[in-house]
Amino acid sequence: MQTPLLAPQPLEQAASTLCSELACTLAFDRVSVGLSTRAGLTLVAASPTAGSGDGEERSQALTLAMQEAIDQNASIVYPLPSEAAPRVVQAHARLAAQGSGTLLSVPLIGAGQTIGCLCFERQRAVTADELRVIEPLVCMLTPLLALKQRAELGWSARASEALRGYWGGSGRRTRRLAWLGGLVAIVALAMFPVSHRIGAPARLEGATQRVLAAPSDGYLRAAHVRPGDVVAVGQVLVELAQQDLLLQNRKWEAELTQHQNSAAAALARADRSQYAIAQARAAEAGAQLELAQAQLVRSQVTAPIDGLVIQGDLSQALGAPVQRGDVLLTLAPRDAFRLIIEVDERSIGGVVLGQRGQLALSALPGERLDFAVTRISPMALTLEGRNAFEIEAAFGQPPAGLRPGLRGVAKIDAGTRSLAWVATHRIGDWLRMATWTWGL
Repeated sequence: MQTPLLAPQPLEQAASTLCSELACTLAFDRVSVGLSTRAGLTLVAASPTAGSGDGEERSQALTLAMQEAIDQNASIVYPLPSEAAPRVVQAHARLAAQGSGTLLSVPLIGAGQTIGCLCFERQRAVTADELRVIEPLVCMLTPLLALKQRAELGWSARASEALRGYWGGSGRRTRRLAWLGGLVAIVALAMFPVSHRIGAPARLEGATQRVLAAPSDGYLRAAHVRPGDVVAVGQVLVELAQQDLLLQNRKWEAELTQHQNSAAAALARADRSQYAIAQARAAEAGAQLELAQAQLVRSQVTAPIDGLVIQGDLSQALGAPVQRGDVLLTLAPRDAFRLIIEVDERSIGGVVLGQRGQLALSALPGERLDFAVTRISPMALTLEGRNAFEIEAAFGQPPAGLRPGLRGVAKIDAGTRSLAWVATHRIGDWLRMATWTWGL
């Protein structure tokens, strides 16, 4: 009889096979099984020997008879034997009046819970010996019926059943107190004040970056440094080709000499007009010569500060033409930095001048560098697909080994808030914005 309940088949089919086996083995005309659900007691299956003429009225009477036995938590034989304890048998009487004859209802009780009922029907009476056999048999079948019924429940029904069992079992007072204590602890923890910090990506830049541009049109002759090199004031960094400048210099030297000779000759002839013209042309040639000499000097680009080359690798561009104003190199001081923090627009309201914070760089993840906010950009920028404000901060005493371009994460101290607010304020802000957007 346990075989159909262990087979991989639906509950209704397994229960129908079980009812047929019970009816055949125990010599009953009809055996029915009802199981308790969230909607109440449900008639699941019955042996096929009962005929096909059962209607809704008889099924309802059968369900009420089973519920009557479950309510009294005892097996009920109808008609009641003379030696039996008194029972309420009104539903059994109505079912027997429909032609059932003798009835036996046995509740399905397992692990202290009643999961349903088995109802046996036939015309002849049920003896005490048969009852002593049937009740233990039903007890052995009950756990398998419970497992079969549970296997067909959804996850929500299983969770609800487990919760009801947890609260309704033994020791529920202790569990409720434990839950209440845990809830109070969670609420207290949520209201506990903690430091609120605004996190944002950050990058290091030189405190004063110097850009070296091409002084004139020409061709790149030599590059003596590359990014990462340390330079000193006055050191030659880049040289431009000087051939054209040397020719210009010689040209104006020759013209200056020519005009000076013309002025001397006019003076010897006492020709004042020609002397004045020659002197003016000589002054013009002298000015052009000074300009050519200055350009010749500027063809060697020197370092204006002590620092570090951070941009401009010209080693692979020797001989390339450059135009006046083209950026050749970018220098930054080695020991003076500024921190740029990209604060999201949703958090900018909590940032004010003078706030302090800490920085963790990807290159130095184990160190925390203290900084103070010195400047807040008045306009948002689009950075990596989001609106953010650039916040400038300064270090108190930067450690050795920092280089411009290092990136990390900065945390700005923004006061004290409750733990619940820190954990949920982003969601709350999104909900308020979404509600406003949807017009609610």
